[in-house]
Amino acid sequence: MQNGKRHRRGAIINPQHVNVPKTVNEKVENKIETPKKKGFSPLFDNFKKMLKTQREKAKELFKELFNKIKNRITNSQKIKNALEFFDFILLKTQAFTKDFREEMFVSWRQVRKRLLAALTVCAVLTFVTTLFYKTLSIGYDIYVNGKSIGVTESISEATRLYNIALSAGKESLSSGDFSLEKPRFYLRFVKKGAFTDDKAIVEAFLSTSDKFIEGYAVVADGEVVFSLLDEKDAYRVLSSYKAQYINENTIGEVTFDKNVEVVKKQIPLNSVLSKDGALDYIKLNQPFKVVTQERVVENISIPYEVAQTPDSSMYKGEKKVVSKGENGEKVVETIISKVNGEETEKVVASETVTKEPVVEVVLVGSKEKPKGFATGVFMRPYNGTLTSRFGSRWGRKHEGIDIGGKVGDPVKAADGGKVIYAGWMSGYGNFVKIDHGNGYVTAYGHLSKINTSVGKTVEKGEVIGLLGNTGRSTGPHLHFEVIKNGKHVDPLSYLK
Repeated sequence: MQNGKRHRRGAIINPQHVNVPKTVNEKVENKIETPKKKGFSPLFDNFKKMLKTQREKAKELFKELFNKIKNRITNSQKIKNALEFFDFILLKTQAFTKDFREEMFVSWRQVRKRLLAALTVCAVLTFVTTLFYKTLSIGYDIYVNGKSIGVTESISEATRLYNIALSAGKESLSSGDFSLEKPRFYLRFVKKGAFTDDKAIVEAFLSTSDKFIEGYAVVADGEVVFSLLDEKDAYRVLSSYKAQYINENTIGEVTFDKNVEVVKKQIPLNSVLSKDGALDYIKLNQPFKVVTQERVVENISIPYEVAQTPDSSMYKGEKKVVSKGENGEKVVETIISKVNGEETEKVVASETVTKEPVVEVVLVGSKEKPKGFATGVFMRPYNGTLTSRFGSRWGRKHEGIDIGGKVGDPVKAADGGKVIYAGWMSGYGNFVKIDHGNGYVTAYGHLSKINTSVGKTVEKGEVIGLLGNTGRSTGPHLHFEVIKNGKHVDPLSYLK
């Protein structure tokens, strides 16, 4: 940088790379002078050389001493073995340190992911465990001869019930020769606390034996239906069976359709049912049915009658209510007989009228209708195909409907009335208008022929012309309009 010259555009030029005359270089070199050493510089240089020499001598001395110590250690077998063991420990320590460092220096992101996964697993396990202890219990399913007879909370509890059943069986048999098949137990989950009743398990154990025991049979018309060990349980089963068909309307004694009784007798143990098992059996098989009677009291409406009185001032078909009728009321007591909840007979025990009905009086017209009398209901003037509807069409309002048909077919008055126009009308061709005298006017256009005249009274359904294609028309059709109180309305809303 010191020997270069700066170009006028900022570049630095080395004089060595420029063809400068020799005389110029010599002049430049002559101007550069070597700085002269002053003061203690020579003495300092000598002192450094001395220190360097001494350092080299010390290094050689220490090297020689180290080699001597090494040779002595190498020649000693004990020290050699110790050094080898130390090297082994050192290598193992380095390897462990390296593995430990690799394990510990995991990125924070990986630590966070692992921590999150661990927390999620803990939360799920906590939820499942809580749900399990709130809704489920661990129990033991008792199997005898390959059949489940119930579930207990523990094996010891099942064993206790087994011993009770065994003792009960031995006490019931005079010979004492009684045994039961050893049960098997299987772990299972059940609904919280849904263990089988102790008494039902004891009875189930006894029912696996082929011995006879003293018990109680439920007999219907002399035929044994089921058997239990406890007389009270037998009556409880019959009461529960009846209870399902009893309600607030039940009256009298609830009986069975057969002669049902509980009989004490020797019964085979393997036919003994538990209380719940016996109830399920009769509900499913219905070996006998429950007979009940119900008393039902109802408030029933009495419909009123209508009395019609002819009125010559009114036209036929007209009606007028003079006095409105009212329904009456009565209290009805009914006795209903049922068998297993199904109605077999219904008898009315009593009826008490609490309110008499009021007769409705209606005036009915008897006067003949005059010709052209408007009914207020429009019939279809022609039964054809609807080809155009009421409303906007071709940029303008279409004030009626078009019904396509055949030229010459009869067109009829939609209702009775008076003809107020019959002739040619621009755009509509042969055109007829009828005033029905009740605010309605109907119009009929494009007729091929007019069969009526202005001032004539026409009846509903009377032919007033023939279908045609006159005026501004694209084909044979009837243009039909309904005008209500001077305003065009959609005819389809009024045709019946």
